[in-house]
Amino acid sequence: MKRNGVVMVAVAFQLLLLSGFSCGDESSNVVEDTKVKNKRHHVVGEDRGWDSSSDIASWSSDRLFMVGDDIWFAYSAAEEMIAELKSKEEFESCDVSNPIRTYVDGLNIIPLVDEGHRYFASSKAEKCKNGLKLHVDVAPIGGHLPKPKQLLAQPPKPSAATSRQLSLLRMFNYLIVSCTAVFLLAQQF
Repeated sequence: MKRNGVVMVAVAFQLLLLSGFSCGDESSNVVEDTKVKNKRHHVVGEDRGWDSSSDIASWSSDRLFMVGDDIWFAYSAAEEMIAELKSKEEFESCDVSNPIRTYVDGLNIIPLVDEGHRYFASSKAEKCKNGLKLHVDVAPIGGHLPKPKQLLAQPPKPSAATSRQLSLLRMFNYLIVSCTAVFLLAQQF
């Protein structure tokens, strides 16, 4: 079952790349939508996804979440569910008994449409107490929160050679996703 979660995270990253998103600065770990100015897609836990082995608190500590951004949760639906909690108190105590919403699909994209605080936790209280939880402070567009230094640097514009390499990379990623999908479908039958 653990392998399915890893495959789900890999497929999520591949889909992001194929959708026309670009990664910009390697150190930012934030995927920016090139079609909507300033919109960011935050893949929670990066390549490990939403998992006990991820250090979610460290991952989120230097992030700036703004209205219009999306949060991507990739996890093994067979092993995990994500609870969105109402209050800081529920979040801190890992009281997951009365969530606002429960995410169960294994890949959830959550749009940040309003400013304010959002609280996500593992639906398993023990995992939550061990750190599998995320507090998101959503700033208004052009908000007053200081941007992390790594988001201030603008990546250089790609050259024609780099554009060709990106096209080839996207084609290669398409093949990987296609093969992965066929493999997963074949395993189900």
